[in-house]
Amino acid sequence: MYEVISGLLSYHDISYNENLAIEICQELRPKFNIKVPQLIVHLIKRCLDANSLNRPTIGEIYKILYPWHDRFRDQKELQEQIKEVDKINEKLSTSNSSINKEF
Repeated sequence: MYEVISGLLSYHDISYNENLAIEICQELRPKFNIKVPQLIVHLIKRCLDANSLNRPTIGEIYKILYPWHDRFRDQKELQEQIKEVDKINEKLSTSNSSINKEF
């Protein structure tokens, strides 16, 4: 889910080696470089839980995501979060563009 939302590989800025594997076992998790709706962040955190018994099954994920897709217009909370993060990400993109132009 991280890769789909961010467009980046998990831990893209860290060398893939034994140390990374150890840190992941010690609950290192990828961080988003963009703002993400809290409902989605919550699902991602559940999927990345260190205890595999706490992770949702594919059936549970389907039960969570399908209503978002099927009844998106009725999901006011998710719509509001998406609008808010779109505004924030647009501002971040604009400020990053001006920074990149300086180099």
